[in-house]
Amino acid sequence: GWVAEPGGRGTAGLLWSCLFTIFICTWSALHMNVPADNDSTMEIFLHKLRYMVIGVFTPELISMLAYSDLRDAHTIVTAVNREQVGSWTTTHGHLVVMGGLSVGSSDGRRMRLDGREFIRLITEKTLSMPIIDKLEIQDKSKADWVTKSIACAQIAWFVCRLISRAVQRLPVTTLELFTLTIVCCTVTTYVLWWQKPHDIRKPFVIK
Repeated sequence: GWVAEPGGRGTAGLLWSCLFTIFICTWSALHMNVPADNDSTMEIFLHKLRYMVIGVFTPELISMLAYSDLRDAHTIVTAVNREQVGSWTTTHGHLVVMGGLSVGSSDGRRMRLDGREFIRLITEKTLSMPIIDKLEIQDKSKADWVTKSIACAQIAWFVCRLISRAVQRLPVTTLELFTLTIVCCTVTTYVLWWQKPHDIRKPFVIK
């Protein structure tokens, strides 16, 4: 049942600690792909919110998605450097994977390039290698360091508290263990998406 907060570890404090940790972890870990040109701010927010819900109930799926993105980014970088058409970093590879490159035509239309299409065009020499400095990508990326710093501080505090309880042989609730699972997946996702640009709203247009 419900336990009063004063005088001990109450239900309210436990719920607040776990729920806040879950929220800040899942929200800050997400590095979304570049939205469609006609997506509104609300549509972009709701899309990220859906992924956050997925991250709460199946955090391992977000980690798997991050791994898939990193693998595809490395494939693109390897292809570019093999063709000796440029010296790209993992950040450049992520930019392509997340839909951050668009080909503009003379009539004003644009077509987003996915990883496979980009590699094919580069290999066939159909597309001139876009010259994009990593600093340009980072400048366009909106890294939310405040949220990530809060998340890291919360993760450190939460884990230290669980370790302390384990050392003292005190009980740990199922909710805390569930939260710890999300924390572990979040840290994994942070590492895998470390070089992926964050919150880019418009793609780079190449011709």
